[in-house]
Amino acid sequence: MYSAAACGGLIRDENSNWIIGFTRSLGCCPVLFAELWGVHDALKHAWSLGHRRLVIETDNVEVVDILEGNSGSLQSNTLVSAIQHMLHLEWDVRIRKIGRDYNRAADALARASRGAPMGETIFDSIPSVVYDLFQEGF
Repeated sequence: MYSAAACGGLIRDENSNWIIGFTRSLGCCPVLFAELWGVHDALKHAWSLGHRRLVIETDNVEVVDILEGNSGSLQSNTLVSAIQHMLHLEWDVRIRKIGRDYNRAADALARASRGAPMGETIFDSIPSVVYDLFQEGF
């Protein structure tokens, strides 16, 4: 059985300054799909904002394996295909596995929208749920 799921993420510049944050309430789905939605939305927002050098950080090794083509898992999935398409656009995108402690701000954003009506929320400024974490570098 799946539980209420959400994703969240943030885009920072090369000096770690806030650009935008986002959350997406997903209804019920597996954790892996929530992680993939987070990558999808980060890519979508970075592209639309004109950023052409990007490092995607995730604490989920399965997501890294899928996106680097090191796993046959979900390769025919529509969401994975959409992410793969965006990865092949004219830009420099690296995907990096990080420790769970370094992903606390994204996790806090996701928790804030879990169970909310389905859809996406964009934060142009740092929301209170992550302000302290963001100031600490997470």
